[in-house]
Amino acid sequence: MLQRSLFTEYKMFTTLNQFSPRAALSPIDDVLIVGGGTAGLSTFVHLVKNAIKEGKSNFTIRIVEKNATVGSGLPWNPAQPLTLRVNDPNNEMIIIQNSKEEKEDFVNWLHANAARLKDRYPHKLIEELIIGKDRFAPRCIFGEYCEDKLKEYKQKAELHGIKVRIDVNTEMVDAKQDSQDTWRLKSNKGGYYRAQNLVLTVGHMPSDKYIHLNSLPQFYSSPWTVMSAKNISDIPGDQAVVILGSGLTAIDAVKLLIAQGHRGTIYFCSPSGHLPRLKGPATSLGYKLKFFNLANLNIPDLTLDKVKELFTLEFNHATGLTKTWEEIIKLAQTYGDDPEQTLEDEIKIVEEGRVRSWQLLLSEMFFGALPAIGFNLSEADLTKFIKDYFGICDKWMAGMPLSNAKEILGILKSGQLKIIKGHPDLAFDPEKKQYQVKIEDCILTAASVINCTGTSSDIRQNPLLNSMLKQGLLQGFSDWGGVVINPDFQINAKNCWVFGPCAFPRNLTAYSVEQGSINGAKVAGILTHKLAQEVCKDSLPISKFMT
Repeated sequence: MLQRSLFTEYKMFTTLNQFSPRAALSPIDDVLIVGGGTAGLSTFVHLVKNAIKEGKSNFTIRIVEKNATVGSGLPWNPAQPLTLRVNDPNNEMIIIQNSKEEKEDFVNWLHANAARLKDRYPHKLIEELIIGKDRFAPRCIFGEYCEDKLKEYKQKAELHGIKVRIDVNTEMVDAKQDSQDTWRLKSNKGGYYRAQNLVLTVGHMPSDKYIHLNSLPQFYSSPWTVMSAKNISDIPGDQAVVILGSGLTAIDAVKLLIAQGHRGTIYFCSPSGHLPRLKGPATSLGYKLKFFNLANLNIPDLTLDKVKELFTLEFNHATGLTKTWEEIIKLAQTYGDDPEQTLEDEIKIVEEGRVRSWQLLLSEMFFGALPAIGFNLSEADLTKFIKDYFGICDKWMAGMPLSNAKEILGILKSGQLKIIKGHPDLAFDPEKKQYQVKIEDCILTAASVINCTGTSSDIRQNPLLNSMLKQGLLQGFSDWGGVVINPDFQINAKNCWVFGPCAFPRNLTAYSVEQGSINGAKVAGILTHKLAQEVCKDSLPISKFMT
């Protein structure tokens, strides 16, 4: 931290009306990470690794998390039941970048902790994970791994003279920046924090759909509240349940309902009526992008028409077809209109080990081409891309594991799960204590509704981001989107980096754990270089202010 006048600092801070002057006495953290999920964890891990490698010590990292658990985040909470799986193969659940061995750290951790896991989870699944027969771990086990990594790197940091402070059950609600560019934050508990550098990885925003129903009984407004076995057990087991959406979170919700012994009919209601595609079989095959690559997309004047042109060329090159953009989109929109038959076909393909060229293409473009699109399209073109095409693309890229597909197929065949295409209109009858759902020509009644339409990017729903938005410390994308960032994840205010779902759509691949680790490594690299040039200084005792 740079030397500054104590009088100037004290006077400056007392003018920030929403903050107590006592906050000027709090220690100044060199790096404050707001959000202790996997993105925040990855930033922390890479920052510690870099510091140890370069012999940097005598600085402070603080992580502040609004929930009780740090490291895992809500999607990977270790309290979740075994039935909920990760949707990417274990070798792609990456927290640590750099070497090939570090990218396989989760798989290596599974082997190293085999005995403990088998003792804690006496289940056939654990054995299959260890031997590699099952490539998709339960979410709770990945969450346990994340928490282990936090403990491991906290110990490493402290052994090398790096101070680590972790605050849980603490939500930041306000932030200001003084004339010295030092950040001053206020928590929901009335606590005050100061930091030279601020990293915001605050995770998912609540859904902005059906918010008028949020206060009604038996309406589950968040995709993550349905993952609690306690909450699911509140749903009457013999009554109908409507699940809004038919994507990956909806599949998790129905799996959890079935695991809890639910016997009533379950309805998926979504505009497309489609299920996600299946993840392909394990393969060593790769794909080299010829047209839809960084050289052609990472340009400042990129247009949506150019994106469509390049993808059409790449798709036809990969598949050997000669489709137009419109034909490709129509194919993507209509494939899956018969969910049961589609699942049977997809399961057969994966079980036969058939690798499809379009999956190799989509996998390869995810970590290079898509981020470039997010950063380089104009606001108008990116808005149109999100509105017209991204949902279609996401259904094909964000596939589900084979085991999930088999389970869903079985529930469909039994008649307990029904998928209805259309835009549902919901109303609650307080006398009958049930919901009426109108969708196309159908009228459904259900005791409970689970909102699995996905999270939003409306940063106004987050107190800290909303405060920073009102002050002009950051900008929001269009009328609905996330934080506007540059390719280095910086906002318009100094010494602040933002990435993850709250920065969608500029951070277009924000929902991927691996992309979060790539982003965290990049931000940690920038911070490591910045810290090396700063003279660190802690706060002085109150007597120094008074003399």
